[in-house]
Amino acid sequence: MRQQENQVNNITFLIVDAQSQIRSLIKQMLKFCNYKNFKVIDDGRQALNIIQTEKIDVIISGWNVPTIRGIELLKRVKKNPNFFLTPFILVSNENSMNKVIYALEEGVEGYLVVPFTEADFTKILTKALEEKSNPDLYKLKVVQMIRHKFNHNYPAAIKIGYNLLQQRTNIRVSHLTGECLYKINEFEKAGEMVKKALNDQKSSKLLNLLGKICMASGKSDEAITYFKAASKENPENPEGNISLAELYFRQGSVQKAHAMIDVIKSASPSPLDLVQIGKLYLEYAPEKAGTIFDEVSPIGETVEYFQSYANILGKENRNRESIAILEKCIESQPDSFTSYYNIGVMHLKSGNHKKAKAAFQKTLKLKPHYGLAEKYLSMIEEKIQ
Repeated sequence: MRQQENQVNNITFLIVDAQSQIRSLIKQMLKFCNYKNFKVIDDGRQALNIIQTEKIDVIISGWNVPTIRGIELLKRVKKNPNFFLTPFILVSNENSMNKVIYALEEGVEGYLVVPFTEADFTKILTKALEEKSNPDLYKLKVVQMIRHKFNHNYPAAIKIGYNLLQQRTNIRVSHLTGECLYKINEFEKAGEMVKKALNDQKSSKLLNLLGKICMASGKSDEAITYFKAASKENPENPEGNISLAELYFRQGSVQKAHAMIDVIKSASPSPLDLVQIGKLYLEYAPEKAGTIFDEVSPIGETVEYFQSYANILGKENRNRESIAILEKCIESQPDSFTSYYNIGVMHLKSGNHKKAKAAFQKTLKLKPHYGLAEKYLSMIEEKIQ
């Protein structure tokens, strides 16, 4: 009995939802089950930071959460070997089969539609906790595979993947193995792997990956077919359409690319989906990049794209706008020495030596002996003297 009580007391829940009444309801239900440790927030970016820095045992997230939606939070949890086994339960106001399919493809442990009963909640939570407490050997091997992929040790991940697939078919393992083969340019083997998996079960993730493999192999027509099939299989996931827009840009079919982006934008894409469009603009239509990067905020993994946009603004002598974007980068990633360095350069171009000096000093505090910052700081000090 005491052991059970200790287990309950040792479990920490992260509750993420934009609606205060849903957050309160979930907390109430957990309290009724004698759980006592909760972190309750309303923002996806903050949730990701907590997951990465604190001990969280179960994540319960709404679908439509600000900055990082619940489905994107789920993706990031399941891609990271340190969090893969953490149960993730999604809560949505929509009883949408497409959303359920999307969540299942990304590895969700439970999906609840508001309003839900205490019995529904308890059933899903109990099952998720049991699976976490007693993961089978197969799942532990998947974690090893994800760890190798996470560390870019693709051959080791591929070896585990082939061994696991000899035991039984598994969409996640097939996708991971195909991705790793794709990463090392083994396009033929990757294509065979994915096509074999698709014979067993349709998956938008596999179809999109197969499209990317075909695109990398120069088979554009096949790639278009698979990207369209991915979007049809899972209309909630815009990855297929984003990949299709990229292919059109590569082909020089600019009008088709922009038309596809308009389709994506009309479907209420998430901030991170918009950043993926922004990446395409940076490469193929830099004059349109501002329509994305001026409207959304960076998170750690997207800071580099905002920095690239800031550099474009700097080259156009739009120094104030460049600084504003870089300040958003620092807000998201305070230890980014490159953001401080680029702010220093922008202030120097604007003739504000005092602010430039402060920015270069901060750069050197974060990255001592950074040559370019030292050079500019020395120049400024000579001018001031």
